[in-house]
Parts: sequence; structure tokens; C-alpha cells
Amino acid sequence: MDAKQIATLLCVAITVTVGQASTAQVANIGNLVWMDSNRNGVQDSGEVGIQDVTVQLWNGTRTELLASTVTSGSGTYVLQGATNTALRVRALLPNASLRYSPMDAGGSDVLDSDVFASGDEAGFTAAFTLASNVISITSIDIGMMLPQQANLGNLVWEDLDRDGIQDAGESGILGATLQLWNSGMSQLFASTTSNSVGVYTLLTPEPGDYRVRIIPPTGYALAPKDQGGSDLLDSDFNMFSPAGFTDTYVIASNVISVTHIDAGLISNRVFANGFE
Repeated sequence: MDAKQIATLLCVAITVTVGQASTAQVANIGNLVWMDSNRNGVQDSGEVGIQDVTVQLWNGTRTELLASTVTSGSGTYVLQGATNTALRVRALLPNASLRYSPMDAGGSDVLDSDVFASGDEAGFTAAFTLASNVISITSIDIGMMLPQQANLGNLVWEDLDRDGIQDAGESGILGATLQLWNSGMSQLFASTTSNSVGVYTLLTPEPGDYRVRIIPPTGYALAPKDQGGSDLLDSDFNMFSPAGFTDTYVIASNVISVTHIDAGLISNRVFANGFE
């Protein structure tokens, strides 16, 4: 046998030697997207599922979408994924008013929410890998909630003696404009006016850092800020930079109202005789 014949036999041997493909086991992955009415991250009695929520299956690094479905009328879903590979489940918020519930709250993986509530991974589970003998996993649940809103107020009053303190006999002022802004004063969330007794209320969209701004009615200027020893009786709005704004209020998720954001106003009206 010459060299050419030997080389031909080697090529044939290499060509016919191939590996045998294996078939991956497929498992069902679910189970529930629910409305977390009390925002505690736990499926409580009486809390119901959310219909038509898009739920997706991604690879473990979140670079490839593998499957997608929507929840049933009772909030349940089923996805199919391969075993022995890293996977993540993702749920999309169905509207802008909802938020994800706290993750891994309580002591039961059957009743908690399994997706990150915030940050870059919001809506995703942590990566998980199913063993080859798993045919179904029914504990991947997602809680969604309406964010806690807080009422901010309370009073715009006429500071007759110009001392920045609410004294007896000083009454409220009608028609001051009050606005709710983010801490950076770049986004306006809400606006209202003080009523006939000077009271106002603004509603935060969710927990966060906020400022209140006042636009006094014509003929009024701001009283001195933070006078006296009581935050319940002083004026909370800056006379100077940032003029008309309060300092930042940090509204935590457990806060439902702040009722001491008050504004003292001083009349700067001048009458024909030179006196007020």
C-alpha cells in the first residue's frame, strides 16, 4: 500500500466518525401572577390573579428570549424550558401604574414573589437550572402591586406679624398654587390650590424624594422659613434658592401622609394711603 492509499483511508475514517446527538428533557415552568393588594410580597387570602400579563422565558444571561405566553383569567401561566441549562422567567408589567412586589418575602417559596422588584433585573427571576428528572416546577410566582401613595399638605396661612410662625388669629389663604416636584425640580407631578381655609393636599405617585413648591397669590410673599421650635407651626418654603420650594422630603413606602408642610405668607399689598 503506497502513501496515497494510506492518506485516503485516514480521510475516510475521520469523515465517518461522528457524535450522536442527545435530546434535552423539557419541563413545564409556572405558576401565578397575582395582585398583591397589601404590598407585602406574599400571596394572601383574597388576593387574585392578574389576567393577560406577558410572561417570558429567557436564558440565564438574559441575552436570548426562548418563549413567551400570557396569563390566564386566573393569573396562571405555563412555559416550557429545557433542563440542565440556566434559565430565567420574566414578567412584564401590564400598565404603568403597577410595580413589582418585594422579592422573597415571608418564609414560603410557594407564596412569595420570585422576581426582582427594582434595578436592572426588575421583572426577572434569578437564574435557575432544572435537573434532568424534573418535569414541572410550579413555584415561580410574580406579585404586582399599586405603589403606596402619600398625601402631602397642609396649610397656607397669612403671617400677620411676619414672624414665620402660625399664631392664634392668623387665618388661611385661598388660592395659593401648590405643586409637587421631584427632588431635582425637573419633573412636575401634581398641582392644586389652597381652599377657603388655606388647606391643600397633594398626592405622591409612589414612594420617593419630593419637593413642594408654592406660587403665592398676587400681593403675597413668603414668610421666613423654619422659625420657632415647632415644625407643626413654622413655614417650610425657602424664601431664596430654590425660591418657593421646600427642602426634599423622603417619602418611604410605609408613609401615607405628611401634614406639616405649611407656608406662611406675608402681605405686600400697599394701599393708596401707604398702609396695608
